Amino acid sequence: RIRYIGGFGEMSWVDGSSFCEAVPDAVAASSRGAVEHMNEDHLDAVLAMTQAFGGLPQASAATMLALDRHGFEVLAVTPEGRRRTRVPFDQPLSSADDIR
Repeated sequence: RIRYIGGFGEMSWVDGSSFCEAVPDAVAASSRGAVEHMNEDHLDAVLAMTQAFGGLPQASAATMLALDRHGFEVLAVTPEGRRRTRVPFDQPLSSADDIR
């Protein structure tokens, strides 16, 4: 098993076979501009997707943190405080061109 530590409070275990089978995510590698664009110009859409698909219908604000081929990470403001969630895509994106 491998211990993943992605930052403060963001950690998990990954089994060795999953780690060995993993492939680089081309979408994640080129998503910085898309994340910045969503946070600068489309916060209303990020909030709506967080409420509808991220399991936080009571969220009052949401900021996209990261995007990969399977979905995106969000930091949302809820009545209980700030919470992280994930909004999955119906199907994985096959390339960075699919972000749009």
